[in-house]
Amino acid sequence: MKRSLIFLFTLLAFASLIVAAEIKLDVKEHVLPNGMKILMIPKPGVPRVVCHIYFKVGSINEKPGITGLAHIHEHMMFKGTKMMGVTDFARDAAIDKQIDELMDKVYREKHWKADGGDKAKLAQWQKEYDELVKTEKPYVIKDEMWNLYMKNGGTALNASTGNENTGYYVTLPANKIELQMLLESDRMLNAYFREFYSEKDVIMEERRLSENRPGYFFGEQVNAAFYAASPYHWDVIGWMDDLKKVTKADLVEFHTKYYVPNNCVAIYVGDFDPQNIVQMAEKYFGRIPKGPDVEPIRTYEPAQYSEKRIYGEGPAATSLQMMFHTPQAGHPDAGRRHARIRTRR
Repeated sequence: MKRSLIFLFTLLAFASLIVAAEIKLDVKEHVLPNGMKILMIPKPGVPRVVCHIYFKVGSINEKPGITGLAHIHEHMMFKGTKMMGVTDFARDAAIDKQIDELMDKVYREKHWKADGGDKAKLAQWQKEYDELVKTEKPYVIKDEMWNLYMKNGGTALNASTGNENTGYYVTLPANKIELQMLLESDRMLNAYFREFYSEKDVIMEERRLSENRPGYFFGEQVNAAFYAASPYHWDVIGWMDDLKKVTKADLVEFHTKYYVPNNCVAIYVGDFDPQNIVQMAEKYFGRIPKGPDVEPIRTYEPAQYSEKRIYGEGPAATSLQMMFHTPQAGHPDAGRRHARIRTRR
């Protein structure tokens, strides 16, 4: 029975490989003058289009002090622009500036002083912050982008941040692709990070929920021990201490450096004429200036010359984690290794 199952699984695995090898996607590519790449897979029939935008930036582009910033940025890209998510941009921006100046004072008092700063000052500034937030609230249109997409037939709305990339997704009727290009190019060009401080609280709560999962801290420590030097050392959500201290100025600098057209790939799959996609992309995404070239990650993981072991005890089921260094994706040895594994199965 056991041998029969092994044979069946092996047969299914090879069959899936043969099917995958025979599938040939008609991918059309166009690169805008500003370096943004557009990939298109026309699939006539159902008048829907899957629209994905990927930026080649993730947690590996962070550094100690700003870990978790790529994930924060993903959240903040839904907070609107100069034309989106606000009723009166000039008034909102004036209040937002006051909030930023106040929170800069809080940051210096709280985190630059060994004793945690003057508690009376911090309490007073917190009251001033709360009042400013109340004053700004009438000018903020909550979730306007999400609602606009949904009113126009948008589904599968989502976004994600990983180690190497950040993606934004929506599926729309075929005649609404221009709306997607307008909105995505606008927040790429004119992102405005209102409600930054309250959103940080949301993300810190997200991390706390993860911390409540049995074994979370152990897994985080194992990962940190395994990667000694490379930025895979920290989780995508970042260290809690960094989440508390990261600033809006850090976020703006991160956006300016990485969220540029020459670091971006847009993918469209569905019922459309590729030439129309190209024309719209040139109209909307083409207006965004090319940014500086993005430097590859400098610090790679050094060779490991000794075995590492971590033991931990806590209120969780017994578990064992084993991690091995392997060649990076795309390396010839990685392909041969995968082939050997498939053969053993």
